[in-house]
Amino acid sequence: MKYLVYFFIIFSIAFSRSDCFQSPVKDLLGRSIRPEKDTFAISPTGHFYIHFDTTGNAAPSLVDINLNGIPDYIDEVGAIADSAHHVLVDVMGWKEEPFDGDGGYDIYVMSYAPGVYGYNYPDIGKTSYLQIDNDYLGYSTKFDLTPLQIMQITVAHEYFHGIQWGYEENLGNNAYFYEMTSMWFEDILIPDGNDYLDGWTDRLFTNPTLPFNATSSQGRKGYELALFGHYLSSYVDEKGALNEKNSTILREIWDYYSTYSSTNAYNAIKYILENNYNHYFTQLWIDFLSRNLYNGMYSDMNNPFYYYIDQSIADPIVTSSELVNSNIQINEISLFSNSATILSLHTEENSFLNLITNKEDYYVKLATISSSGNNILLDSIHSEIGLYGEPDADGLHLFFSKKSTETSLNINIDYSLAETLPPWPPTNIVLMQDYHKINIAWKKSPGPGRNLLYNIYRVNNEDTTYLGITDS
Repeated sequence: MKYLVYFFIIFSIAFSRSDCFQSPVKDLLGRSIRPEKDTFAISPTGHFYIHFDTTGNAAPSLVDINLNGIPDYIDEVGAIADSAHHVLVDVMGWKEEPFDGDGGYDIYVMSYAPGVYGYNYPDIGKTSYLQIDNDYLGYSTKFDLTPLQIMQITVAHEYFHGIQWGYEENLGNNAYFYEMTSMWFEDILIPDGNDYLDGWTDRLFTNPTLPFNATSSQGRKGYELALFGHYLSSYVDEKGALNEKNSTILREIWDYYSTYSSTNAYNAIKYILENNYNHYFTQLWIDFLSRNLYNGMYSDMNNPFYYYIDQSIADPIVTSSELVNSNIQINEISLFSNSATILSLHTEENSFLNLITNKEDYYVKLATISSSGNNILLDSIHSEIGLYGEPDADGLHLFFSKKSTETSLNINIDYSLAETLPPWPPTNIVLMQDYHKINIAWKKSPGPGRNLLYNIYRVNNEDTTYLGITDS
């Protein structure tokens, strides 16, 4: 696992770089036997006790530039732990972690091999404590993170697990949800770290049809779902649009999950989305996946596809595209309420596709990836779709999910060649109010064709009036 070890069952989540499998050591009262350290320091707020050695291989660097009698590394641990507590509890409104009755929340500084981030150890009565590395040296990261940044990310992630145990300590098959939200929070607290994108999304983006709530044995770890946390807290929850710390949606889900012990995390997510935000999970899940087709295409949020700025540095979702020609046949497509079925198509020649489904009881997201840059994301299947062939091939992607009772559908595709395709429509149409007039501006069509002309019409009730032509 990357972060989490659970004491009350023999369980671990394997992290590919650390390959750890932990089991607890307990005393006769069932309490965990905690590490013995030479000394401890208290964080500036007094909320955290950081235990460490002053000699031996587990000792951190004892450099003390500010001469306060505490190693600078321990000062940094206390500072980021205080920050995590402040943001989670004071700013975002999460319940404080359960108190173990002895001092503050305990963090133990250990010596781990490169690749082992740290652990949260659940204890008696929903309490817990952390173990972290003493230097975080030897890590190879995609974003050139410093050892200090890796420590900060670890403390943020692990401490949130401590808060999570206060909500629900019976893990069951919900480990993915604990990890999803901890990975999400580490990026909230340290937005420039981006460790959660350093290979962790691969499990999702290379296998996007895996059930959202799959278990660890089925291939779902949860680390890969952090972007879905951002999708919920910055896109679905409008309170977090400008600042995710204002979002409450994930806390609402945790509240419901902890209150109704008969439910599970997936049912809690569905309930909150439907009852508090008027959305169905299946519809949002395929919308989320389809938007990740466009990762890396844009450097900012000035596009209709991004739900979060880190999509600009994330790899896109991976799909397997099928060649479309006159012999194309699509058999029955399965529909699920917790996963997406994806149909990806491309053609070698300019062509028109007419897609006809035998049912309407499904959700669909249609996305095109166009070499012209005129990408499209729609919530419906248009009856006639033009695709450019090689060498400027377009990709057509359809994401399906179950709406209610139906479990499958058939798609018929009528294929016809096209000598020329109609130009893409102009985009970014803006109406600007001026004195006694309305100015209209748009981004010109990328073609095909040169010197395109635009016919302008005015629609008044059922009457359409031709106003003129422009070549802008």
